[in-house]
Amino acid sequence: MGKKNTRKPPPPKKTGLNHQHLIDFYQSPPDDGKLKNGHVLFIYCQNGKSVAKTVRAVCHILPPACTTNANHVRTLGTNYERFKKPSQETERRNFVHFCEIVIDNSTLYKLL
Repeated sequence: MGKKNTRKPPPPKKTGLNHQHLIDFYQSPPDDGKLKNGHVLFIYCQNGKSVAKTVRAVCHILPPACTTNANHVRTLGTNYERFKKPSQETERRNFVHFCEIVIDNSTLYKLL
């Protein structure tokens, strides 16, 4: 009898350019209390793209900045998924600009 073929697990996925940008610039919470879209997106990715876990984590990290709600996180997640080709210069620039937007009540209502 021959050797039984065993299936090897797939190699781990490489970190995408957008996710690597979030890791490089938004991994630690801001000291000045100004929460940006990039911080929320990083927490969103770390929590397996779960909206409820992301809202809880944001409110736990920065209690005064708990203006973030489920609709806001869902909208950020949808916009994050739209940036498919970060290797293109214009799309990369748009993603970096999107991550730099500070979350306050005025930007919150524009997104909803």
